[in-house]
Amino acid sequence: MLQKIRWFLLITGVLVAVIIALQNQQPTPLTLLFTEVDMPLAMLLLATSAASFVLGALTTALMLKKSSAAKAQRLDAKNKKPEVRAMESMAKHPDPSASKLKPETPAS
Repeated sequence: MLQKIRWFLLITGVLVAVIIALQNQQPTPLTLLFTEVDMPLAMLLLATSAASFVLGALTTALMLKKSSAAKAQRLDAKNKKPEVRAMESMAKHPDPSASKLKPETPAS
């Protein structure tokens, strides 16, 4: 059901953007850095709408990728046996008293 709502909102948004763009046909000056171009307002509106959609989609994809990687890492840690977790913990935080070398006693 949620997927149908998403599609409905996406299609509605695209239709509204196209209708607004097509009703604004007057030429508009666009100054970008050192250039100035006259283009129809409709083209400018459609271009900015498309650019914002692409940036939003890329941002969402990156967030989902990071979230799924973190979830996989949590599941991996959860599924490990307790002995493996204990060994990893000991490797990360060694006991300082166990690592001290005992002084050698001189032979008599």
